[in-house]
Amino acid sequence: MSTVAEISEAIEKLDVKEQVELLRTLPQHLKISPDDPAWARRGIGRSIMVACERAIREARFRMENIVATLAGEPLYATFGYSVVERYEIAMEGGLSLPVVRMTKRLANCN
Repeated sequence: MSTVAEISEAIEKLDVKEQVELLRTLPQHLKISPDDPAWARRGIGRSIMVACERAIREARFRMENIVATLAGEPLYATFGYSVVERYEIAMEGGLSLPVVRMTKRLANCN
């Protein structure tokens, strides 16, 4: 199994066309689990976002929508995402997960 750092490094090595193909093969809704705390604040999430946004622009998408945990909201805000709505996702055992739907209009779409 690959670590997040290895995956991030591998994504950065792909050219834009390879990144677009990777995105096309992924499910519409990606679920990303929290990083190991030992890897926190090392730019892994940022490098993954940069690579994903580059590929998304190359695929000519004009708008990006995400559902973020409250912990992820500040990172996405630094990338220019705006809050659309806040809600909770029902979990097992009567628990709920507060999340934020965020959106961003992508510039320079060809």
